[in-house]
Amino acid sequence: MKTTIVTTRLHRWCLQGLMLLTMALPAAAQQSYDREQQQAISQAFVDAVNARDLDAVGQLMNMQALGQRIVDEAFTDPEIREGYMEGFGSEQARSQMIGGAMMAMQQGAMQAHFRGFVEAEGESRPLVRLDIENGGFEYMFFDFEAPTRDVDGDIADFYIASSGKWQSEQMLQATRLMLPDQNNWLKRLAGETAIDEELVKSFGQLVEHRMQGDFKAAYELLTGLPESVRHERVIIDLALQIGKLYRDDAYVFQLGELAKYHGDDPSTHFMLLDYYYLQGDVQQAMNITDKLIERFGADGPLMMIKANLYIAAGEPDNAEQSLQRAIDNEPAFLQSYWVLIQLLLQQQRFDDVVLALKGVQGQGIALSKDMFHANPEYEGFVASEAFANWTL
Repeated sequence: MKTTIVTTRLHRWCLQGLMLLTMALPAAAQQSYDREQQQAISQAFVDAVNARDLDAVGQLMNMQALGQRIVDEAFTDPEIREGYMEGFGSEQARSQMIGGAMMAMQQGAMQAHFRGFVEAEGESRPLVRLDIENGGFEYMFFDFEAPTRDVDGDIADFYIASSGKWQSEQMLQATRLMLPDQNNWLKRLAGETAIDEELVKSFGQLVEHRMQGDFKAAYELLTGLPESVRHERVIIDLALQIGKLYRDDAYVFQLGELAKYHGDDPSTHFMLLDYYYLQGDVQQAMNITDKLIERFGADGPLMMIKANLYIAAGEPDNAEQSLQRAIDNEPAFLQSYWVLIQLLLQQQRFDDVVLALKGVQGQGIALSKDMFHANPEYEGFVASEAFANWTL
């Protein structure tokens, strides 16, 4: 079985430290987990994240199963397979993987929520959302597999919706780039392009540049690869990640490459939401948002994104409807109230501003009239009869 994550720079999210690189693995044969078991494991993950307990998160991971998925795709030599599994199954490997993936959690900037079950990849799966302190968010679902070691948990893999990939896919790609001739992977990637020593050498240099933090050299190396290699999804994904670390314009350019060569792939939708929004293509961004809502549900963050797109398109009535739906579907997601309040302030609908503020208070947030006097955005509201009559 498998559980799902979604973020977008549209709200300046940043879930840092996920493994760098990516490729697809076949589904493993696994024990069946019923809905109650899936929910219990997912809730345990949520509780561990909210407690900022990295050890508890790590204990839920089935490192043996995750490592086996990578080994089965990456290596054929029995000795190499054994050595990789020995290292991957260590507590050090577990700590490094979880510590990297949950860096925002360590900064106290992440709150997890179990969001029920959604239909994904032909199955009903438990959905987890991570809200990032700066206003971003990410969705996850998991792949469960019964542990064969006492030190392992039941989560054999986790899917990151913003990247469109499983953790095993990301780690598999990292392994293949470090050993580019393993199982003829580089040959399959290059297609008709001749595999020469320079191409093999380039991948070795790429790993060195990345490990040394020389993102400029790594990015320039990627953009200098043969065209048939450079436009492969795996290379564009890597160029996006390195481009983001190098320069904003490099990141945006690679988003354009992703849209051009792989824009029909649903796994690219959240990254391309960034691109279309930055390019001012509100209709395309809206189309993608609707697909994400269909997949992950009309929760607070996605309906808020839709409202912001309506605002950008000059459709305040539709924006208000989306925000009301966001509040109805997830009353505890406070950002929806504040976006609605800003919209109402622009329309000078001060009685409705009061109603929205009462909604905020209904979620346990203490407000005082003094806090609005010092904010110029509320100047008209403060001078209104609605504000004077508002009783806290």
